[in-house]
Amino acid sequence: YPSVTQAWIRTGWPDRNLPARIYFWPNSRSFTGEPCAEIHLLGSLPVVEAVLQELNRLGASPAERGEFTLRSFLAGKLDLPQAEAVLGVIEADDDQQLQWALAQLGGNLSTPIRELRDQLLELTAHLEAGLDFVEEDIEFISSEELAGSLRTIASSLQSIADRMEFRGGRHRIPHVLLVG
Repeated sequence: YPSVTQAWIRTGWPDRNLPARIYFWPNSRSFTGEPCAEIHLLGSLPVVEAVLQELNRLGASPAERGEFTLRSFLAGKLDLPQAEAVLGVIEADDDQQLQWALAQLGGNLSTPIRELRDQLLELTAHLEAGLDFVEEDIEFISSEELAGSLRTIASSLQSIADRMEFRGGRHRIPHVLLVG
């Protein structure tokens, strides 16, 4: 959890300091996996702009679009499907799209993919062991077991692909605009 500090922020206006709350994550528990601070201010655009101007003057720089998600991905805090889900949350047009994106962010796509990867690695290990000990006449996995496992994996992959395609908008009604 972050440490919280109550502070007065200098705005750049003479004798005008404003209350703020600063949340600081000194370790890898932040979204990006890096030390991070958030400043919570009054919701006034001139106040926010004045504070940003002062922070920039002191050497801070604003984050680029998607920078925190990229940093989180590079730090291993998010995998690729979860990073893509952040964009899905931002671009959601309705509650259903938002729910799908949040579920993906929560791992409903990453977890089955990891499980399939583990199953494929296990099958590969059985096959390699069978090849290594071919003269021993030891069967590590039967042809039927291998074919059955591959069918199950293929079915799971198709199910995941169908979910991704549906979430990606295959079933959305296109909006057409004629101008001129």
